[in-house]
Amino acid sequence: MNALLRDELAVLIAQHAEPDQPLREAARGALRALEWACALRPDFAPMRDALRSALHEVTP
Repeated sequence: MNALLRDELAVLIAQHAEPDQPLREAARGALRALEWACALRPDFAPMRDALRSALHEVTP
């Protein structure tokens, strides 16, 4: 599951990052969005750690 999640996140981050934005900055933005999502939707919280570790794996 984590490998699939990691690969999907890598694709999504690459697709939605600005052309001159480093991947690390895009991932930081994704982490902030994840924290907001978990704060607003408690049902996202159980996946927070898996998503966070997957995001760390796709950033250099």
